[in-house]
Amino acid sequence: MTPLEKAARAVCELEGGDWDAKSFAHTPSGNDPEDMRRGYIDIARAVLMAVREPGESAETAGDNAPYRHLVWERMIDAILNEE
Repeated sequence: MTPLEKAARAVCELEGGDWDAKSFAHTPSGNDPEDMRRGYIDIARAVLMAVREPGESAETAGDNAPYRHLVWERMIDAILNEE
């Protein structure tokens, strides 16, 4: 399971959904299970894009390592491109 899928599953569960739903009846809004999963993946992707650029606290947590912000961005990019 990729980190993106883990994040999507967490959002799904937070909203009371069943990531492993097999039928329309088992999704929160009666949607197609595949559509539901794609929707949660889109939400997780949006969150990761929002935190792609590290904030001040993340910047200072890198013990002044050179290029630490690039490492952070590359890690997020890797998660977003992994499928």
